[in-house]
Amino acid sequence: MTACPADDEPATWGQQAFRDALDRFDRHAWHTRVTAEQPVPDGLDLAGVHLAVDRVVAAHEGLRTTLVDAPGGPRQHVAPAGRVALEQVAVASPADVDAAAHELAERLRRRSDGPLSVGVVDAAGVPRRLVWALSHLAVDATSVGVLLSRPLAGGPRDDPTRPGHPGPAARQPREQAVYEAQDGYRRRSARAVAYWRARFGDLDLPLARRDRTAAGSRQAVLDSAAAATALDRVVRRLGLPSSAVVLAAVAAGLGAVHGRRVLPMQVITSNRHLPGLDRYVGVLAQPGPLVADLDPDLPFGALVEQVHGRAGTAYRHAFWSPTELDAGLRDDGRSADDVLGGICTVNDVRGAGRDPGPRPDTATATPQVRKLACWPYQGGRLAVAVAGGERALRIAMRVDPAYLDDALLPDLLHSVEAVLRRAASGGPGTPIRQLTGELNVPPAHPGQ
Repeated sequence: MTACPADDEPATWGQQAFRDALDRFDRHAWHTRVTAEQPVPDGLDLAGVHLAVDRVVAAHEGLRTTLVDAPGGPRQHVAPAGRVALEQVAVASPADVDAAAHELAERLRRRSDGPLSVGVVDAAGVPRRLVWALSHLAVDATSVGVLLSRPLAGGPRDDPTRPGHPGPAARQPREQAVYEAQDGYRRRSARAVAYWRARFGDLDLPLARRDRTAAGSRQAVLDSAAAATALDRVVRRLGLPSSAVVLAAVAAGLGAVHGRRVLPMQVITSNRHLPGLDRYVGVLAQPGPLVADLDPDLPFGALVEQVHGRAGTAYRHAFWSPTELDAGLRDDGRSADDVLGGICTVNDVRGAGRDPGPRPDTATATPQVRKLACWPYQGGRLAVAVAGGERALRIAMRVDPAYLDDALLPDLLHSVEAVLRRAASGGPGTPIRQLTGELNVPPAHPGQ
């Protein structure tokens, strides 16, 4: 047990939910750090990079936060601001920066000493790329976007108008814990817990029962240029957000291979819509509950409308106290582990990283499935992450083979990609049964 200083606060709901998720799911091939790269502006020397990093870390307590065990539950400990150690990598030419930064990111990702590690790549003595490796218990992926939204710049710490300054002080994680103890936040949690219980209190959950002895996890990915083009076409025809089209395709594809007409899911939201939290650097992302009804005769456009409306409701119920949710589900005879682990998790992270660009195999009708050495998204016994951009759509999945046969991974990935392509070809009025026909028949997958 680690003693906590008196000025520590209880863990926030987001911090507690993330830690619970990491404890719930098998950590094999799951890393607890997210990495990001940031270009170093021209004219900024190594001393300026040091100063810029120190200023950013001083401005955001989340980058200095660790969770420690204490009586009554975990608490967050914030280290004092100070000099941040930078791991330096030197290369001979700017052409070598990309490869060196990638290697540095992978090395920093595997470390576990504190909430962050930072490195810099310089070419011929000039700093070119900054690499951040940040604990998922300290920040969520959207926080990384907040950090990268301002360019690095050296200069006085106390000039918020200077380009690259971290900006006006945002709410800090310890302050957030105080807010969550207030009546308004408690009422929000109570509403969310009631909604979770109403959705999943007695619903059959496909991944709640462990019926295999396999250990570890499996994860794979495919990149499809055709899927990116199809997504754009369907969005233009429907006039609905691309996130809703992606969610509908994931639901239909999983339902076909999994053999389900009712698919319970949890969708991830960053909770940045809450007042005062748009610039928050910490852990806010939590899942909300969504149930997709996959009537085979339902037109795909109607499924998109269905999940779009239900996702909005799910997002409004994606901010809750893990302690209160656990207690409420136990009153229903269920555990949070069964419910949160027993439904598939869907995370749309398009725009959160680089567009992967078309791979050589994405021009073929059936892009190849590739194994992932680690899983850089959210946890889950069946977790789906959709990334990429205009040139290629990246669909990734993680499976816990103790709950679901991992041999289904290629079929699950290809089914989502195929639903998008078929919806674009047949139009929004195409019924689900035509989009998913024969998708549950295992095809041949070259390269597996």
